[in-house]
Amino acid sequence: LAERATVSGQKSIYDAQMGKATFLWQAIGQRKPDMDLIAPDNRNQYAADFYIETLTGISNRKATASSAVMVDLSEQKRGSISAKYK
Repeated sequence: LAERATVSGQKSIYDAQMGKATFLWQAIGQRKPDMDLIAPDNRNQYAADFYIETLTGISNRKATASSAVMVDLSEQKRGSISAKYK
């Protein structure tokens, strides 16, 4: 995942010790969430949840041992939005 070309041109981060990507930018050609029916105040959360499930198969909607819990959602001054999950 970390090797894919990104929309922003930034490189995603791969942790060799962990053997997995730890930070991902949106990849070129990556499927996008349909936001038409989502209220504007909920769009960032909805998009973050969509991408975590699309990229990892892990959902925050299912309470399992491998569920995702969002711990931070921040919008940067330059317009990027980052979501941190545990």
